[in-house]
Amino acid sequence: MASKLPLLYTHVMGSHGFPGWFWTALDKIKADEYGATDVRETFDDATQLAIRDQERAGIDVICDGEMRRFFFVQSFYGKMDGLETLEPLRKTGLYAYDSVPRYRATRKVTVPKGLGTVDEFKYLKTQTDKPIKATCPGPVTLSIHIQTRPGDAYKNDRLALCWDLVPAVNAELRALARTAGCSPPSSRPSASSSSSSTRTARWRRSTCGKRWGWTATWPAAWLT
Repeated sequence: MASKLPLLYTHVMGSHGFPGWFWTALDKIKADEYGATDVRETFDDATQLAIRDQERAGIDVICDGEMRRFFFVQSFYGKMDGLETLEPLRKTGLYAYDSVPRYRATRKVTVPKGLGTVDEFKYLKTQTDKPIKATCPGPVTLSIHIQTRPGDAYKNDRLALCWDLVPAVNAELRALARTAGCSPPSSRPSASSSSSSTRTARWRRSTCGKRWGWTATWPAAWLT
């Protein structure tokens, strides 16, 4: 597929903007006023909107807009075992990083059934004929809303938490690569929380070994 792309191809970073009707629907879903089919149709319609907007804009490599996610990583915490939900620090005013729920690890954190990005990617493949990409957060990004404090399961050691999230990211990347049947992830390591040598080691384990360059501590992409 790479031969069909221009030398400098375009793609988007981050999530697509939520239209007003989608926010209204999300409130209804949160209030348990939608059935399973209603919920599926809501997320499918929002994803199709993001795809069509990218196609109309002439973007070369399409993503799903991350429309099935909330605040990029919040949706993933519901797929993790070993977390206790804490109240947001702020409930009024501008929605920001202190407005989302926080979490505390009560034991070793695991992701027994995966992060769900494979299903997102499979749906994307059915909705466009253009080259596509998938995004997957890495262990540092996944840890940002999980508190680490003295006396907790990780004894205030965020790096230990990140290392425990590495196997889940590794498995997710392998599953995405199998689904895409194409090239390894393209991404960059997070420089926010550890030394260069530690980031390199975590990157290699997250991305399945030395053959796969960058870590998935920022969204990783494949072309198909």
